Amino acid sequence: MPRRVSLPRDTEPDTVRAFTYQVAMATQGPVLRYSQRLRLLALANEAGIARFDANLIIAAIENHRGQSRENEQPIAQRGALPAMVTAICVQAALVLLTWVALLH
Repeated sequence: MPRRVSLPRDTEPDTVRAFTYQVAMATQGPVLRYSQRLRLLALANEAGIARFDANLIIAAIENHRGQSRENEQPIAQRGALPAMVTAICVQAALVLLTWVALLH
């Protein structure tokens, strides 16, 4: 039976709400600068918010900002070539790793 992990429940909803507001205010575009992310993670730590939870909040805000951008081209207009190249590279890497693993 899988072990259950108990999460700390001492983080107040108002604290999380305030952190979410800080993330939203710090996010200028669809992606947060690394220096801003580090500052926000430090603020979350001081507020008692776990790093994992803070990163989830940041990702949610970034995702929301990315969806609301109007200057982004839809995926259908970008073409399938980049996705196909990525898929071929990943498949080639998997084949190579499997071959190396079988030889050793």
